[in-house]
Amino acid sequence: MDEHLFRWFDQFATRIANRCDTKFYAGLVMLTFSYINELRDVLAVIIEQKRQVGS
Repeated sequence: MDEHLFRWFDQFATRIANRCDTKFYAGLVMLTFSYINELRDVLAVIIEQKRQVGS
C-alpha cells in the first residue's frame, strides 16, 4: 500500500471530490480514502511494520 496506493490515491481522491457533480460521490471518494488509510494503520499493527514516511 505504501509503495503504490498511497503514492497517488490522496491526490486522486481530492481531484475527484473537487470535480464531482454531486456531494454523494465526493463524500464517497473521501470516505474510501479514509477507509484505506485506517486499514493501513491496522495492518501496521498486525504485521508490525511502520508506515513509510510520506504515506
